[in-house]
Amino acid sequence: MIRISLILIFFLALNLNASASVKNESVDSLYQIIKLSTDEPLNLTVSKTEIFINANFTDNAKISSLITRFIDRINQDHDQTLQAKGYFIAGHLSQQKIQNLGDAIYFLDRAYEIATLNQNYNLMAKASLEAMESLGNIRMYDEALKYLFKLKGLISQHDGAIEHKSTKLYRMGWLYHKSGNDNLAIDYFNLALQKDDFENDINTKMHLYNTWGLSYRRLGDFQNALKAFQESYAIASAENNTFWKALVNG
Repeated sequence: MIRISLILIFFLALNLNASASVKNESVDSLYQIIKLSTDEPLNLTVSKTEIFINANFTDNAKISSLITRFIDRINQDHDQTLQAKGYFIAGHLSQQKIQNLGDAIYFLDRAYEIATLNQNYNLMAKASLEAMESLGNIRMYDEALKYLFKLKGLISQHDGAIEHKSTKLYRMGWLYHKSGNDNLAIDYFNLALQKDDFENDINTKMHLYNTWGLSYRRLGDFQNALKAFQESYAIASAENNTFWKALVNG
């Protein structure tokens, strides 16, 4: 009996060591993705980290543990650019992969604070956007609006330093639409189209026109609602998006 217990303890210890080594390798891998990405577009880094997570993790508890250890790792680094991007990635993963809103908002706030130190306005804007969307999705509109105002200030003061302004303005309109303020929503949809830096993000433009139509319809302006829905349908047709065509037709 004692011998069996010792054997079980031995194999348990082996499993724990194996688990720990995998975690160390995973932390190193995630750290290296961020370390080597300081000069690349933020969206590309986000895509790389999501691919890495999807390929290696299915368990939320392990993803949470990875994020915690990753934050410990970047806190040991004195590179503010790396820290700001690392905290942003931690916030993004916390929200998108494990739906941990509390940690997500904390990490995004830290990313914003660190990015302020080296005037990385694009990352500040992206952190504000993700926090706004996260809170808006759970209808914490008053809190979400605080981040909207931060984002609005960044776009007005540092226009040239911020990428994909149209997408950000659309999402600001989305928040106003979601919270029931359709007049302001329409104003932001107009601003998004005026900026017109969607680049290849056709889906966002398609969603913008659809939400614009919903706002007009809720205000009783059915003529403009129809025009917006037709624009959304035209983009879906050009992209051969049969699902979206059916949705807009409905």
